[in-house]
Amino acid sequence: MNPVKTALVALALLASGAASHAQIFQYGGLIGANYGAIESDIDPTNLPQNWQEVDAVGTGGWHAGLYVRLKVLMVYVQPELVYTRLSHEVTFTDGQGQVGAKVTNPVSRVDLPVQVGVKLGFLRAFVAPVWSANLNSWNDITNFDPQTAGTWGAQAGVGLQLGKKVQLNVRYEGNLTPYTTNITLPGNIVVPSDNRVNQLVVDMGFAF
Repeated sequence: MNPVKTALVALALLASGAASHAQIFQYGGLIGANYGAIESDIDPTNLPQNWQEVDAVGTGGWHAGLYVRLKVLMVYVQPELVYTRLSHEVTFTDGQGQVGAKVTNPVSRVDLPVQVGVKLGFLRAFVAPVWSANLNSWNDITNFDPQTAGTWGAQAGVGLQLGKKVQLNVRYEGNLTPYTTNITLPGNIVVPSDNRVNQLVVDMGFAF
């Protein structure tokens, strides 16, 4: 099953009934910030002579997207379609303690989380599987294949309803599979790596 088409169809179908079923449906936009701890596993035999990986750090990011919520009593399901921009920096030394390179690795991706949660008054608690696909270049977009491009993660979080139209969400996300599988060093040296991010995601939601 194509995750992108499934998410778009779900968003369209749920949103189409929102106006006449406001107590059950809600749809709107999301915008927020990401900050993650990066795990970058690089085999040192793939590095230039005497190079060593020293540190990998997250340099933050942001996201924006759309959501649709279907609520029945205290339980709700909320699919989201989100564009996310992430970046991490990996520092290498030359084996003599001198910095050989600092490589910044920006990642643009589309995320499709599907929240399943409970709402108790103005508070919500939820978990969500997340399907993600990198869209770092025009080539990624034109040759996009949802069957092979996607990776999986999971989220858990809480939400605070601020009136009828505004929500604040805080969630923790971890990768179950790598979100990138290489790092490009100076000189266009491509090094295989297993890059994963465990990130804190904070956003505001606004109902339309």
